[in-house]
Amino acid sequence: MAEAGDISIEKFDCQVITERITPPQSPTRFQNTFFHVALGESRVEATFPPGRSEFDRFRWWRPEEVIEAWESNQLHLPPPILTIFRDLLEAMEGRDLIAACNVMAEDPPSGPHRFEYGPGVECILIPTMTLPPSTHTNCFVLGERGGQRVIIDPAIRDEDGYKLLKDKVEEIRGDGSDIVCTIFTHRHQDHIGDMDMISQIYQAPVWASEETLSALPEIQETRKLREGDKISIDGPSGRVDWEVLETPGHCPGQICLVGEPGVVAADNCTMVGTILVPSRDGDMGAYISGLERLRDLRPHTLFAGHGPLIPNPERMLTQYIEHRKARHAKVLQAVKSDARTSRILQYLHTLTRPVPIHL
Repeated sequence: MAEAGDISIEKFDCQVITERITPPQSPTRFQNTFFHVALGESRVEATFPPGRSEFDRFRWWRPEEVIEAWESNQLHLPPPILTIFRDLLEAMEGRDLIAACNVMAEDPPSGPHRFEYGPGVECILIPTMTLPPSTHTNCFVLGERGGQRVIIDPAIRDEDGYKLLKDKVEEIRGDGSDIVCTIFTHRHQDHIGDMDMISQIYQAPVWASEETLSALPEIQETRKLREGDKISIDGPSGRVDWEVLETPGHCPGQICLVGEPGVVAADNCTMVGTILVPSRDGDMGAYISGLERLRDLRPHTLFAGHGPLIPNPERMLTQYIEHRKARHAKVLQAVKSDARTSRILQYLHTLTRPVPIHL
């Protein structure tokens, strides 16, 4: 490109403007360094490079255009990348983009950043004793800064989780926000936190399904959530509604929340590992039906209970549905052929991705 005259490298100056580390709920983590190189009056067009690519779009964007597209649910962004654009916008106050990059290069932003999975959907990564390979439970915070907030699945049970939730609640209060309620998606212990520890940090009514509420200690103020119930959250930009969807296959009483940014999907699917449908109280038929209902919604994003956000819900849910149905059919065939239980388990394990056999 330099030889063709598309870019100028006469005054080549490469600046480090920031670094980011992949969030800890991902199976593989990366430490990425981001650079700024001024190209002058570039005539390079944004086009796909030759060969295969993980990207689906190439385009020159200004930071404010990226944020606007993301906030209107027209664009998916990994949370660490979103924070870079927010840092750029902050540095651009009273400056042009080049000057903003120079400011960031002098003192590259580092340290903890907010994990925004979608507009009005933040995530706190709570360390929990969940099923491997997952190591964290996604505690979601719905609502805008300065408006009403809803905390979902604050699964804290140790000092590490306590500090993470406490820091976030202090930030929420510092924004002038009110926590209107706590919602638990289901009663499994990697989603329900220690209520005494939570109450030391903040107090709010607890909303959940009847099955989930019955598994909690006595709480003064509760609300039973049912299919179709609406949860309205007011903020500086207006009111955002979320609707309750019952998906009890993984756990009786499990609920999802459906909104314009996507679906808070609890333990229906994940990008990391697999989803267990326990034999003691799970229901495979109800589980598959719940997946089909979620797919029919054609959501923009799935905010799973564990692991990264899911930016391609229809494809992911279809894979889950087809895989579970195929396993179901194979097991039924083995049972009808009078195979022993141990043989069925060994055969079943060959149909799964590499996960522990007890899953």
